[in-house]
Amino acid sequence: MKDEEKTKDQLINELEEMRKRITELEALEIKRKRAEREIEERRLYLEGVLAAAPDAIVTLDAHHRIVEWNAGAARLFGYSREEVIGQNIDDLITNSDTFEEAVGFTQTVLSGKEMPTVETIRYRKDGSPVEVILAGSPIVVGDELIGVVGVYTDITERKKAEEIKREQIEKLETFKKITVDRELKMIELKNEIKELKQQLSDMRKT
Repeated sequence: MKDEEKTKDQLINELEEMRKRITELEALEIKRKRAEREIEERRLYLEGVLAAAPDAIVTLDAHHRIVEWNAGAARLFGYSREEVIGQNIDDLITNSDTFEEAVGFTQTVLSGKEMPTVETIRYRKDGSPVEVILAGSPIVVGDELIGVVGVYTDITERKKAEEIKREQIEKLETFKKITVDRELKMIELKNEIKELKQQLSDMRKT
């Protein structure tokens, strides 16, 4: 009888432990699903930001291969996402004059350093140049560098506006110089006329 009661007590304890374990597993499953949902929401949010961003945003892996290419990059450089995934970005958007500069920038960021913004020139798929502001940053998870992100901002229109302003300033400076020179000549002429009148007056007195 005692053995039977002991067995029953053991079964009850085991069942209680199983219930606790099941409750713990259910709680862990709820946390896991919540974490997965948060990760998915974060992923969708970042994809939305990348898609809506007007700038060209490019993500490279640690081996310098393109893994993300947003719509802004497609508009700016003329390559579709399908064309560039897995490619070396410096082979795509530079020429012989800018290749070494671009490689230097990429190596700087791949070494784990932030790259300050810089104005430079990159090239579209059709070979036409585009003036951009470039910024780069390493992507580090824990202590491991897993890639880099680069942002290219098209400043072509700004450069055109600056050139127009420079031309306007040059024209105004030229006009100012001409006007000043003319005024100086007028002053000199007035002084000459005044002097001649004085000489004439002196001659009449004698």
